[in-house]
Amino acid sequence: MINFNKLKKFFAPIPFIVIIAGIIGFCIHGFNYGIDFSGGTIMRVNAGQFIEEAKVYDIVGKVDKGASVVYAGANKETIVIKSTLALTNEQKNQISRAFEEEYKVDRNNIEDTTTGPSISREIRQKAVISIIIASILMLIYITFRFEWKYGVAAVFALIVDVLVIVSAYGIFNLQIDSSLIAAALTIVGYSINATIVIFDRFRENKRMHPRMDNAELIESSLNSTFRRTVLTTITTLIAVVVLYVLGGHVIEALCIPLLVGIVEGMLSSTFIAPYTWGLLEKNFGHGAKNKRA
Repeated sequence: MINFNKLKKFFAPIPFIVIIAGIIGFCIHGFNYGIDFSGGTIMRVNAGQFIEEAKVYDIVGKVDKGASVVYAGANKETIVIKSTLALTNEQKNQISRAFEEEYKVDRNNIEDTTTGPSISREIRQKAVISIIIASILMLIYITFRFEWKYGVAAVFALIVDVLVIVSAYGIFNLQIDSSLIAAALTIVGYSINATIVIFDRFRENKRMHPRMDNAELIESSLNSTFRRTVLTTITTLIAVVVLYVLGGHVIEALCIPLLVGIVEGMLSSTFIAPYTWGLLEKNFGHGAKNKRA
């Protein structure tokens, strides 16, 4: 039988250490906003051939020397150009003409999207609102299904999960774009599912063993669900690793936070949510009321 109370001393601080490391990362690198969050232009060139990165930069650099270039597709025949400038039609046409004249790329195979500062600001606001709404709905759901102490413990764990995911962007200096919303909401759903399974076992054990104290209840429930938690974590990690290997640099801003978030989801559902519930139960549960009486 695993002694989770002892392991808690080692594993519970890990998410908070990651958050501190993320804050340091942001202080060093700053916020590396993508086009979605800062505004700018994305051009996607389906070249039908591999064009060396240096040659692509020669073309793009005449318009924006700070633009970034990444490749997509198995043969790297698709070029994604990202500029933090809102390029004019003339500038975009200049880039398109260069690919058309030098590499015979059909103009119909070149797409572009420009996001203005006001739109990017709105996207940032909606990202924060979506995560807040998701957390509130989780709190309401768990409160109705269990009771408010379970809901508060679960939402606290979710807040830590989201902060850890955001910290991953600071630690690895990843580009902050719409992938942050996708990663955060995915991990919120993943983590809350694992937490509900454990809380359900709490309720079942309380019903079967009404005299069992909270410490024993937590230990017993975690031991009976830990195998499932580990297997779910491993299988999900394998799926994301395969996605990262196949997608490469193009989706690293999604896959790396997902990998960090999946491990964090296991830690929070095992070491943060249950012991937060235990603390709330100790101070606001029936035992606390009897002591005050």
